Amino acid sequence: ETVLVRLETTGRFAGYGEAPVAPFLTGETVPSILAAVAILSDAIVGRDARDLCALSTVIHRAIVGNAAAKAAVDVALHDAVARDYGLPLYRLLGGRTQNEFGCLTLVGNSDRASDLSDVLALRADGFKAFKLKVANGDLAEEAATLIEMRNTLGPDALVCADANGGWTAA
Repeated sequence: ETVLVRLETTGRFAGYGEAPVAPFLTGETVPSILAAVAILSDAIVGRDARDLCALSTVIHRAIVGNAAAKAAVDVALHDAVARDYGLPLYRLLGGRTQNEFGCLTLVGNSDRASDLSDVLALRADGFKAFKLKVANGDLAEEAATLIEMRNTLGPDALVCADANGGWTAA
């Protein structure tokens, strides 16, 4: 689930933002995001949308927490201003800094040989960032798979693990 925010300016432009619903991560639900967006809207209505720095402070101070709702309103605000100026949003945010970026890919067969075979095939397809799904089996085996992934892919690849809440602090 997600909440889409449409922010209308007094001009002819509207901006859009999105607040992902993730109660298990952020505590935010659809009703809580909608309530927070209403509070944030009240805080910014009547202000000049182009005063982005001041409005960012207003959004931050209007309510405690509610990061997804705040981000959705902030992105919608930036999007509306960019549209008003006739710019793509990335230009309003300072311009393009690169032409390409890496895409993280997920590996997780719970079998070291299959995982290593997969990362080699994915690297051949151009991937440079790999996330191993862990917390499905033996910790020592998963650690050994990560080490072997690192050794196989070399130091230029990003290698990380995703336990997705499956581990305890111990």
